[in-house]
Amino acid sequence: MNLQATESVPSAYLPNATYFEYAANPRTDLSAYRSVGFRVRIICPQNSEPAAVILDGRDQMTITGGLLVDLFDPALDAALDGLPADPRIVVLHISLLRGADLDSADLAARAEAGVNSIVAALRRLGLHASLARDYFLLGGTPVPRDLALLLDQPDADGHIDAFAQALSDRSLPFTRLTAAAAPGECAQTTAPDAAPLADCLVTLSVTPGPEAAATVVIGAAEVNGLGPDLRMHFGTLDAKVATRLDRLTLDESDRVVRVLPADVASPPLRARLLRRLDDAQSRGYIRLHDVTALRDRVMASDPMIRRYWSLRRRRQIDPVVAFQPDAAERARLMEDAALAWRYFERYTFADTGLAAGTVSTASGGRVNSEITLWDVASQINALIAATDLRLIDRADAAAAIAKAVASIPTDRLDGGLLPPSNFSAQSLRTTVAGFDSCDAGRLGIALGRAVSLGLADQAALQKTLKDWTLDLAVRTGWHFTNRFGRWQDTSQSQCTDYVVPGFAFLGQTVMPIQTWDDDSPESEITVLYRAAALGAISTEPFALHAIELGIDGPTQVVLDALFDAQLGWFETTGQLRCVSEAPIDRAPWFVYSGLRLDREGRDAWVVETIVPPADDDTAVPNASEIISAKAAYLWQAVHPHPYNMRLLSIVRENARLPDHGFSVGVYADTLAPMRDYTDINTNGIILSAIAHILAPR
Repeated sequence: MNLQATESVPSAYLPNATYFEYAANPRTDLSAYRSVGFRVRIICPQNSEPAAVILDGRDQMTITGGLLVDLFDPALDAALDGLPADPRIVVLHISLLRGADLDSADLAARAEAGVNSIVAALRRLGLHASLARDYFLLGGTPVPRDLALLLDQPDADGHIDAFAQALSDRSLPFTRLTAAAAPGECAQTTAPDAAPLADCLVTLSVTPGPEAAATVVIGAAEVNGLGPDLRMHFGTLDAKVATRLDRLTLDESDRVVRVLPADVASPPLRARLLRRLDDAQSRGYIRLHDVTALRDRVMASDPMIRRYWSLRRRRQIDPVVAFQPDAAERARLMEDAALAWRYFERYTFADTGLAAGTVSTASGGRVNSEITLWDVASQINALIAATDLRLIDRADAAAAIAKAVASIPTDRLDGGLLPPSNFSAQSLRTTVAGFDSCDAGRLGIALGRAVSLGLADQAALQKTLKDWTLDLAVRTGWHFTNRFGRWQDTSQSQCTDYVVPGFAFLGQTVMPIQTWDDDSPESEITVLYRAAALGAISTEPFALHAIELGIDGPTQVVLDALFDAQLGWFETTGQLRCVSEAPIDRAPWFVYSGLRLDREGRDAWVVETIVPPADDDTAVPNASEIISAKAAYLWQAVHPHPYNMRLLSIVRENARLPDHGFSVGVYADTLAPMRDYTDINTNGIILSAIAHILAPR
């Protein structure tokens, strides 16, 4: 029964063939039930109505309507008169509700009387009672049984090879079992970590490990369906089933037929098996597949599961490896760090100690002093990194942090005091009223890091920030942002888990979205589903979490998924991807480019803006156009890999603005930089990433 808090019969009692739901509830996803073998759905109506049968979903059947009666209704005989006299199908929904208050003796007698009334009505009308799944087999539209062919490993006498050739000649699909299986092939497991790249594994006495890339597990004792290892499991049939392919039960559908050398050990045996398979398919009794095609036929179409499969395979072929830059690369990284640091040396306002937000370095360009608390956090993290890289003395860095924090302005907001969303780093005047909780949380992270590294005094910071009424923005564990004069719940965002420790430093408790019980596939896919529900993911804040706070389970899973998607897109299309949030040098001036985990193909790559774009949406660049400079360095910091090193090298070669810092990014198609445009976040985060790369391990 598709109903919460309802206990169905044990799964071993009957094959999973039929499930039941109420018409008053929303309809379920048939494909999800199909993936575990349910082929029939009965929908109980709210009122009695004529029954109907619909061929639905993927070779499934939905039965609607029917007569509603109660077994203990004193007027049951009269109710049964409503059974149609000459129907195609009758559905009788029998409630036991009126028997709830009967004692045991009366219950037994009334039940027997009710059953006798039903039997008498069926006999009177010449009706035969059957299970819905039997009607599917006998009275419904004939539906092929889905089977995959799996040929055993080649034998010394060449029987399996000969049969494989015969199948190919008839264009019948199959999969082969090989000793060292590659993608698209099957392997037989003798150890949990055997055949890490095979698409399917045939189990003997060992359970495949969770790291293996396989998406299908096959075995005689396997129960069909998606298992807790996030793989499709299929039971097997032996080749003798070919003698009755016209009479397979539902429980024998969605199986893998194993073909052993003995089954095809002579030309007559091969010819007979081939003829039976070909004839059964041509007559519509069966539908043959290779193993992965059977997986795709049976399983619910879920881009999230496919994304997890891709992620798991990527971990096998492109694992995270320790990156120890040689002397030449260390020198290049230090040159990069010195250039990024130049931004802060040149564009920090002496009176406030705060750095400008963005700078146009072109002739006649301007220094835009507008910043946010997120920007202030980038500046504090840049000072921490510059200290680690010995670009600034520790005492000077500590003084700079204290001065910057002391300069943060506050506004009156709903009877309290909070920093404005945007303000001038030079004049400290508010440019955008309100309050941004994600920005404040990141500032808390930066301050906590400064304190832990001895670059700030916690008591002094608390004295500076004591008037902030953060209780307005954090309520019962949820964080709120004030925009356009009203508070909005922003807890359901990708920043929430990142800013939890930042708010803890500021004396507030924010509840995380993600949980992490263990590193099982179920825990990992749960992280991806929750992240997908929040919208697009991007390099930040997840890579920032990794270098500022240390990696945790949920952050690692999301970064793995994004890395796999960016590299996979490049492998498929040749187009570079390095998504991030960034200011741009034209309207709408700021974009968030990212990946929708719950979409596939080009539609998965999205660009979002703070202000809706004009009707001419060419003003908003596609996610593929910009390679974010800061994201390139972040990726090499959190996942050293030749692809990420290529991104970093492109930025290093093309996005340098001598004596100013780094350009925001380069355009992926031309590798031309976003000309004469740099900002506080790009240079601050590049400094933090380089410090992380060069940190002693």
